[in-house]
Order: sequence, then structure tokens, then C-alpha cells
Amino acid sequence: MYAPLRLALIGESLSGKTTLFSALSGIEYTRAVAAPGMSATIKVHEPRMRTILGIVGGPKKLVEPSLEILDARSIQFGTRQDENREILATLRECDGLVAVLKSYEKELDPAGLAAAVRDQSALLRTELVLADMEIIQRRMEKLEIQLKRPSPSRDADQMELQILAGVLAAVTKEDLSVFSRLTPEDEKRLRGFQVRREQIVYTFCGVRPLP
Repeated sequence: MYAPLRLALIGESLSGKTTLFSALSGIEYTRAVAAPGMSATIKVHEPRMRTILGIVGGPKKLVEPSLEILDARSIQFGTRQDENREILATLRECDGLVAVLKSYEKELDPAGLAAAVRDQSALLRTELVLADMEIIQRRMEKLEIQLKRPSPSRDADQMELQILAGVLAAVTKEDLSVFSRLTPEDEKRLRGFQVRREQIVYTFCGVRPLP
């Protein structure tokens, strides 16, 4: 049996993140607000799957896929950097991230709202990049210490350090395409080293109904 895909809802406070989580999971909003970091598993109902099953045949019982949704703790842009890193570190096992951006400030016109959403997206992307840079730097520091003493893995450690130095230089420039340029051998050396290269980031804009 396959494990459910894991999606984390991320965003700043009052972005509509918990409201979206409540709507998707069916959990009462007040309960979700009282427990930051709550998760829920939901069934993905797709009527077309039953139609396809009737055409191609297969088991009588249709097993619907599951999706685990995590309402991550709110990120504070520009402050509490250590806490932001801690929050993002807990999301590395997720298969995807849904960035919930606030887009309902009454005092802003449509152009202003669009600019505000772009700013939030840029700030969030910066937080993700900084979190990855910190992980890479820590790994490089560990490798540099290991290389100061004799070790049977010295050559492998040296090669990994060189690869990470190139990755860090690219990530610093927000060039995440560096991961697609790694050779199979490079990927093998970095196996188990978790950065956000394989996570898909979706964007959702939180809105309020018109009065």
C-alpha cells in the first residue's frame, strides 16, 4: 500500500492558510487555530477513476488515493529567522509545498494587491533558499572537519565537498536548476542529503468575499 502524498501549507500569519486547511480537511477552524502544525489525511475523490476502471477492468473495490495535509506554523517575514528555519526544516519530508499568500488588504487597489503578492512570494522564496543554504553549509563544515584526519572515505568526502561548493554557489543565486545538472554519480554521492530540490511549490492566494 502506498503512503499518502504529503503537502504542507506555508505562509505568514493571517494569510488564510488555516482557513484553507480547515476547508480541505473538514476540521473546525477554531480547533485548527488552537493547534498550530496540525495535519490531516483526506481521500482524493476522483469520479473519472471509476469510469476508467469500468472501461479497462480491474478490482471491484476502488482504492482512492490519500493526501496528507499539514498546516505548518506561520512564517514571520523579516523577523524570527531562527524560528523560520526551524519551521522549514520540519517540512523537508513533504512531497510539496503550498504557499498561501495574503491578497485581501482593503486599502490596496488591484495593482497594489498584485505587487503585495509578488513581494510575499519573493520573501517566501528567499526563506526557502536561505534554509537550504544553511543545510548545505553545515554539511560542508562537517566534511571539512572530517578531511582534517585520515579516513577511508577521504576521496569520497572531498568529491562531495566539491559538489556541494558548486551547489551552494548556484543556490546563493537562486539557481535551483543546478540540481537538474547533477550527474547520476553526483546524485548518488548526495543521496540522503535533503534540500528542497525535489519539492514542488504551488501558490494559493487567500481572499475574502466582497462585502
